Amino acid sequence: MTMQLVKYMAHSGVCSRRDAVLLIRQQLVTINGVTVQELNTVVHPGDIVKVKGKVIKPEGKVYLMLNKPEGYLCTNSDEKERKTVFDLLSAFKKVKLFTVGRLDKDSSGLLLVTNDGDWAQKLSHPSFEIMKEYQVKINKPLDHVDYGQILKGVRLVDGMVRFDKVVLQKSKVHLKMRLHSGKNRVIRRVFEHLGYKVQELKRVSFGPYNLEKLAPGCYRQINPNFL
Repeated sequence: MTMQLVKYMAHSGVCSRRDAVLLIRQQLVTINGVTVQELNTVVHPGDIVKVKGKVIKPEGKVYLMLNKPEGYLCTNSDEKERKTVFDLLSAFKKVKLFTVGRLDKDSSGLLLVTNDGDWAQKLSHPSFEIMKEYQVKINKPLDHVDYGQILKGVRLVDGMVRFDKVVLQKSKVHLKMRLHSGKNRVIRRVFEHLGYKVQELKRVSFGPYNLEKLAPGCYRQINPNFL
């Protein structure tokens, strides 16, 4: 069956449709050896499509929820040969998977993994306001003044960070935090800004997906149809 090129590229796990447009405009896409000039180009059965010289083909969609342990990188490869989350997904080694957002090496918890660029972009885009919840442990009891500041919002170099919900446990070193922000390492940076260090950071929910009883290092397939 025929398919629009940008959709074909997204279904091949190469990128989202938006990024496919950029690749076409940069003249990095060919069909049967001819550089594509038009964004509305259609791919026909038997056509050979290449992106940056590599052949791509649509593949079955994969949607996974992984409980990422600490010490694993959210990258497809690492020049230092450190452990990556894809080492835990060996059953899908022939599929071009990528993570939806990231958790840094020292963080753990719920990580979404897919080969669907459009779905990943929707989950990551601020307009969808996807809620995420984290369990956090800091290195010393949180001062009531700093707690109040977090409740009001903290201004970092890249803008204001406001949390949707912050619950301080009796120990005053454990918190539950909910937010929509997709800023990089935002929770760690908020506490660093206030003079604390995050010792443990675990994501327990991402939109409608909850970690529940999924063991560290394990994964399960999920239903993507909630957007």
